[in-house]
Amino acid sequence: MSRLTNFRDVASELRGTVRVRSGLLFRSGRGRTQAAAFLTKLGVRFIIDLREPAEIPAKDQDSVTRVVHLPLVFDSSVKPKVLPLLWKGTNQNELIQIYIQAYRDMLNDLLPRWRLFLESLADEEALPILIHCRAGKDRTGLVTALLLKTLGVEPSDIRRDYLASNAGFPKTVLWRVRLLQLLTFGLLRVDNLRFILYCREDYLDAAFLALENEFGGIDQYLKKAQVSEATVSLLRRRLLESEGSIS
Repeated sequence: MSRLTNFRDVASELRGTVRVRSGLLFRSGRGRTQAAAFLTKLGVRFIIDLREPAEIPAKDQDSVTRVVHLPLVFDSSVKPKVLPLLWKGTNQNELIQIYIQAYRDMLNDLLPRWRLFLESLADEEALPILIHCRAGKDRTGLVTALLLKTLGVEPSDIRRDYLASNAGFPKTVLWRVRLLQLLTFGLLRVDNLRFILYCREDYLDAAFLALENEFGGIDQYLKKAQVSEATVSLLRRRLLESEGSIS
């Protein structure tokens, strides 16, 4: 059984006419070292690790897989802004705006590295692949969503995969949150925690709105990232069950 948090085969959430083939693209949160046998059984040969260097334990060593570290600044920028607000009662919109801006920032942060990311996936020795960060919902969620958009997957399916992280959130974490509230005599605002523990459509919508308004859409984003049409076509042939136009 997998010890990976928030683990799934991306294909399991897709229902439209353009679908990723099962068993090729996996996503998760942390725990890959403890799940090495599970990943080997799945045939995973390549890992994209989106965590910042300070988040990566020394024990995270992989002997049977190739790992590309593509760190996205998220926790180190969001936590200092969010943690003080968890104790306040009327700041939910402020929390949402912090996350919306963080998603926009990640989109910009990804641009100079999107070519490396896609070319890594296009490598004939790369598949099956695992994309992961710490929780497997924000950085992994945005990167997976942008990849699916690059492949031409329908928006409803992209959204479904992104929001599936909410169902996969470990119950043990929720139990610890309730315990923490008790230990802080109710001072910790649990209602505020849902804005950081769960994926919200607002966050993904803001990122894709920025994709349109600031970059001119996915095609222009790919051009600015210097991704060739040949790379996208190769990815589509290798990852998709059927062809479809890039939207």
